[in-house]
Amino acid sequence: MESIKISLLLALIAVGTGNTAFAQYRYVAPDGTPSFSDIAPVGPVRELKVQPAREARIEIAATLPYDLGLAASRYPVTLYTSADCETCDQARNYLKQRGVPFAEKTVQYDTDVVALKKIIGSNTVPAMTVGSQKLLGFSEANWSGILDDAGYPKTSKLPRDYVYATPSPLTTEPKPATDAPAAASPSNAAPAGPAPFPQVPPPSGNAPPGFHF
Repeated sequence: MESIKISLLLALIAVGTGNTAFAQYRYVAPDGTPSFSDIAPVGPVRELKVQPAREARIEIAATLPYDLGLAASRYPVTLYTSADCETCDQARNYLKQRGVPFAEKTVQYDTDVVALKKIIGSNTVPAMTVGSQKLLGFSEANWSGILDDAGYPKTSKLPRDYVYATPSPLTTEPKPATDAPAAASPSNAAPAGPAPFPQVPPPSGNAPPGFHF
């Protein structure tokens, strides 16, 4: 067992050596819930640790079974969702039922939409990246195929005490302008919410062909 852990650690280090480093925040919320994100936490936290994301992925993956940990390090999964999105809920539930470790990024503000377009080339949700691969819309057949190709186990091997990270915004919340006077509005008018953006409906009929590495 010890030799398996050492082999996994060496493999993860080899995979991550060439990656660009960026900050990864690991923290414990006031209620005791552990989380990790590439965006600094807002508000009070009980514990906070900052480390390069590559090291964080290696540390997390090394606590998982060999095949799952290796897949999670080579091809990390990120899910992009929005509020009130039924298909997003289906996508999230599928990943959790299969036992895929993933980070969830929420798209709410105009800045999120711009960032999402840069990442996946579209402003639709749900979307998923598996390493450098990009999938738009949820199709269990397509998602299953690309996760199989990435080496993720077909059934969950997550430890019983594994806790998924809390979803975090794709970008920071935009600050309102302070150099221009606010436009007058009726006192009973509802506050303006974030601009809506498209959501990919569930596929009908035959699903499009899957992706390949």
